[in-house]
Amino acid sequence: MNGVLLLTGMSLSLGAKLAALAYLTLVYSRSKRRSALLFGLTFLFASIQVLGDMIEVDWLSAITEALMASTFFYASIHLVEEEFSTPAPVRNYLATTPFILIAYFLIAGYLDPSPSWLATIGVAYAVSGLFLVFSGGLTWSLLRIYPGTVRLLSISTVLYGLHEMDYPLLRPVQWFAPIGFLISALLTVLIAYAMVAFVRSERFLSLSINVNTKDEQYAIQPGITFMPPEHYGVFVSNMAEFPALAFVRNPHAVPKEWQSYLLSNTPTAGSISPTNLPKITELINVYLHSLKERGAHGVVVLDGIEYLLIYNSFETIIKFLNNVRDIAMLHGGTVVVSTDRKVWDERQWALLDRLMD
Repeated sequence: MNGVLLLTGMSLSLGAKLAALAYLTLVYSRSKRRSALLFGLTFLFASIQVLGDMIEVDWLSAITEALMASTFFYASIHLVEEEFSTPAPVRNYLATTPFILIAYFLIAGYLDPSPSWLATIGVAYAVSGLFLVFSGGLTWSLLRIYPGTVRLLSISTVLYGLHEMDYPLLRPVQWFAPIGFLISALLTVLIAYAMVAFVRSERFLSLSINVNTKDEQYAIQPGITFMPPEHYGVFVSNMAEFPALAFVRNPHAVPKEWQSYLLSNTPTAGSISPTNLPKITELINVYLHSLKERGAHGVVVLDGIEYLLIYNSFETIIKFLNNVRDIAMLHGGTVVVSTDRKVWDERQWALLDRLMD
């Protein structure tokens, strides 16, 4: 076995994973997106897995490999949920499969040491690889939202998963071991690079280098404001270059620089249910917080309040807008609600108007 090649592959893999872990930790501290934290845990477990290989402790490598695959799968699910292409909740529980499987085989091997490596730990490695393939498929569903970064992340994850699945079969082949680990290391570097490129995108961070330009020109104030439809078109034109966060009924009618979500009962990528007001509130909080961390003031646009009223009571809408207003005031951001005064009765409008005080 070529020990130098093997050590080179291990070192390259460990360095890439630690670098990705450090950057994802930084991204989470700025954006507060839980998916960044979960992907960071993935690279933490992956780093420990490499250390297990270096010191030749099979059980440590197996456990952390399973934890890495489980966390990566769960993180992918959570990422898709954040972007509102929401999978069935039961799929969250599937993420524990590799870890449960490896724990079972380790206990079985302890009770009966006679079973072969392939029949126990090897199978668990194969299952972990399969879940990495599933994770790559999940991230691919975000291709329309992240056309510039998600393709490489998805493909590299699938390839890494496939390579993990061949590990139990090729492990006994001595001459292939260093080559296989080097392939694994190169794929790890590719995944780490793709992950860093993905999480540093403006869409993920809700950041932009030009955040102050239009904000200052338009002189918008923190809090919430209701804007009549006849003024809304001019507002959109004036804010075209600002990376606003928008919840709309027609995502094609907003500037490409905006981070927009479709208010719809149809579960598609980039859509959010009109009844999922807590998720809208969470997104607004993350977005405004991330810009405040950069010393900027965010702008949130809600063009579809009447649509929300169809699926929620007025009392629910008022509570939602009160929460949103408090978040905007806390982070120095502005929430612009496009609506026609004639839609509301006098009592309703009086309560809405009070929110602007």
